[in-house]
Amino acid sequence: MIQLLQEIHDTRELTQSVPSLKNHFEKMVDVIILARAYQTLHPDEVVEPIDPILQQALKDELMRIYSLEGGREIVEKAGHEALIRLDAHEKSLFKN
Repeated sequence: MIQLLQEIHDTRELTQSVPSLKNHFEKMVDVIILARAYQTLHPDEVVEPIDPILQQALKDELMRIYSLEGGREIVEKAGHEALIRLDAHEKSLFKN
């Protein structure tokens, strides 16, 4: 995702990248759901945190994209469906 964001320089490019962004958000949610399942099955295992350098790079790129006209709204809309799916999954865990 960082590489995709680095290739975006204006709102037009961002808009054209929405399908790829949606795909990245969906993959992130897949990983989060799998990690949650793993965590449930292995509660005592310590999992390595995300590399802080990569975490900062993603944050920096998102902040840069957010500064584009309409950037925040476009990115949030691209991730909306994935977040709804993640929220539904999390809620189902607490029901059980």
